[in-house]
Amino acid sequence: MVLFTQTYPEIRSVRYPKPGTNNPTVTLTVADIADPKHIRTRHLTPPKVIIEEGDYYFTSAQWVSLTEVCVVWLTRMQNLSVVSVCKSPMWYCQENLSPLWSAGGGDFLHFIPQVWSTGYSASYYLGIPEGKPGQQHLYRVSSEAPRPGSPQKLPYCVTCNSQPSPSINLEYYGSLASSGDSTWGDSDWDEELPPTSASPSKKKKKKYPDGMPQNLPCLYHEAHFSPSSAYFVLECLGPGVPTFSLHKTALPDPRLLAHLENNTIVKEKLASIALPTPRTFSVQLSSGHTARVRLLLPPGLREDEVTKYPLVLKVYLRDSLHFIDSRRVAVWGRAHGGFLAALALASTVNVFHCGIALTPIVRWRYYASAYAERYMGFPNATGNYRGYADADVTKQAAALHDKMLLLVHGTADNNVHVQQSMALARALADQGSMFRQQIYPDEGHSLEGVKRHLYRTMSAFLDDCFRKQVPPETKAGLRNGGNLD
Repeated sequence: MVLFTQTYPEIRSVRYPKPGTNNPTVTLTVADIADPKHIRTRHLTPPKVIIEEGDYYFTSAQWVSLTEVCVVWLTRMQNLSVVSVCKSPMWYCQENLSPLWSAGGGDFLHFIPQVWSTGYSASYYLGIPEGKPGQQHLYRVSSEAPRPGSPQKLPYCVTCNSQPSPSINLEYYGSLASSGDSTWGDSDWDEELPPTSASPSKKKKKKYPDGMPQNLPCLYHEAHFSPSSAYFVLECLGPGVPTFSLHKTALPDPRLLAHLENNTIVKEKLASIALPTPRTFSVQLSSGHTARVRLLLPPGLREDEVTKYPLVLKVYLRDSLHFIDSRRVAVWGRAHGGFLAALALASTVNVFHCGIALTPIVRWRYYASAYAERYMGFPNATGNYRGYADADVTKQAAALHDKMLLLVHGTADNNVHVQQSMALARALADQGSMFRQQIYPDEGHSLEGVKRHLYRTMSAFLDDCFRKQVPPETKAGLRNGGNLD
């Protein structure tokens, strides 16, 4: 990685194993600090079934008692996960649950078990995928089982964005997560928390014809408990305006003590903004799967009017909606989405006229091994060499000859290296395919420091593309009277 802030550019090395190359050796160590002058350490050894598979990761480690650590191991192929308990004094890690294999053992595990501890109770909690995608059911597992045991299923579902505090009472947290209203929006947008056997969800449907409502409820939370678990701060993560409140722990309902942050100023500013109207559709794919596609429609849109609007797609939906102008359809995406956007733009099916690829993955063999191998396997003759070759966007450079493409990347991106965009830029230049490229010096993957400039760049690019697709006299829009075809 090269940084350009100094008199001479600074070169920084980034540890970044790529598919098929050597991964770092993973070691987990326990230290006995009873005597600070003579700290004793011991490495934790994975269960035999993990060692036999070769390279491995560990995805979670939690103390479950004063002398036991629960560790979740994962093979490099990510098709086998083992939950083990490592006990003092030898710290051998033994399987505490039967190994979790992917379907058929050949695919990757779509969900890795999450482990939480409630203290030193010789038991731990395990989130296991069950039901809808992204839903985890909560189980209690005893760490004292002499052999792989059967976890106790609890009547709660949890969906956590991050690891809870070690002192969190998960059963209490689970009951809170399942107690609130579960849905909002119109009949096409049903966002709901996973139902539980203890508290089935109840759908509530409302109509918002004039745009997204200003006072959205909070459907996603994160709880931050005090060391004693007597109090917690409840953080609202959306879709409403983020808020923070202090509560006293009590069952069946917590007691609100104070609103720490209501973000009133943000709410007041939103009240003066015409927000888009969301609509979500189910689209049947040729593979037999059903995709959920969400559109953000202009505020105040009347579906029976003649005005046609351009469409900027992150996925797709076009022909079934008469108010979408099929001549002006754009696609954009970031990282993996940038990869898909570039491929969609290069497709022989002439749906998209312009595309924006932000920090795109261009060659999967240039990407991080843990992520690329999860979906693609190894890029060698005995692995998925053909898959890596077919997914190389640089081979589509000629197909982008008559399309408008904006390529955006930060030079300090340590997730998707700028090498990816440079490979595509070279291929496009070699093929004589014209494109636009925006490089942001010293910006990382999120392009956090240039968001305003980025959005202005994207808007200007789309305006230019749409003007070229439709002559001014037939340009769509409210001020131009629309199109009667």
